[in-house]
Amino acid sequence: MENTTAVGRQALRYRIVINEGIGIIITLAATALVGIALYIIKLKDAALIDIAVFLCVFVLQLIVLYFISLMQYKNLRYNIGQNAISFQRGVFGVERETIPFEKVKNSTFDQTFIQRFFSVGDITIEQDDEEYIWENIDSNTATLISNAVSAKGDVQPITVSTAVAAVSAPPQTPNQPTQTETPSQPTA
Repeated sequence: MENTTAVGRQALRYRIVINEGIGIIITLAATALVGIALYIIKLKDAALIDIAVFLCVFVLQLIVLYFISLMQYKNLRYNIGQNAISFQRGVFGVERETIPFEKVKNSTFDQTFIQRFFSVGDITIEQDDEEYIWENIDSNTATLISNAVSAKGDVQPITVSTAVAAVSAPPQTPNQPTQTETPSQPTA
């Protein structure tokens, strides 16, 4: 895609934290399995072997998952054209999707609790017969895309209005003084 724009760095930070977090859990599980196997075998220096396996798997997963996160981020690109919007994503292979503005019916930006900490979320673009979800995109990019889709597509931007209730005073009787009037004092 020519003239594409990369998404914000928040998308990279989010991917690194999530991928590395999953990697650490997998590393701990693999190390636990190796430790159990070494305990069953009753191998001498099993603890040292288990620590060595943990360190090797931990360092390897850090490098591999950082590389995968970086490749995911490098391939996250978009292009807002005159008649369509194009998205690109992928790790090793690249997937491209082009959506004509006239087919767009709605666009939304959703965030999970964890995504809010990283200012990322999922943008969904609904068409007549399908929807396209672009996951873990920074909120600034999502705002730009939503505004472009609203401006060029058949989508009306969502406006939030609050109703203001009118407060009326209780009806006054002719002989009863109003709140701003003071009763007249009889003069002697």
